[in-house]
Amino acid sequence: MEYKRSKKLDLPPKQQFWIGLVAVISGNAIMFLCNNDAYHFNWLISIAVVMVIYGTAAVLVALFPVRSTAPLVLLVVLSFVISMTYLTYGKDLLTSLIWRYSFYKTIQTEGIIVEIDYTSSKGGKVEWAIYDYPVDGILYHGAVQNESPGLQPGQPLEVTYAAAWPRWNMIQPINK
Repeated sequence: MEYKRSKKLDLPPKQQFWIGLVAVISGNAIMFLCNNDAYHFNWLISIAVVMVIYGTAAVLVALFPVRSTAPLVLLVVLSFVISMTYLTYGKDLLTSLIWRYSFYKTIQTEGIIVEIDYTSSKGGKVEWAIYDYPVDGILYHGAVQNESPGLQPGQPLEVTYAAAWPRWNMIQPINK
């Protein structure tokens, strides 16, 4: 039995492709501007992740148009796997490449780990290292998932941030 789709909701493949591409790029832009800081921007990061997943699915469906249900489900599952793999591994690599080769002026300053905090969700407990760093006399706060147990309160950090957008930063522990 063939699945009947509504013709009202069908978009041409070219339109699906461009909508998907815009969703993927916009989702990535949101994550970069929020500095992947899900501790402070959790709802915005969640929307961005959904945009990347939806955009990947739209691009794949546009590139490989199918009319029956089984291949469509396989394409959507494949897009989810591709998106999650990218969000887990590729996003950090892309961020570091942008930092290394960007035209943005970056500034380095010394920050400090203020506290270790936890958030809970259905997936379990997530540990966060919260840090402060000065920018033109103003104290900025940041948070990073404390995946390495080496970050402790009071530990100094080297914080590199974009001059035009101080919240966009990267940290490197200073071993003293």
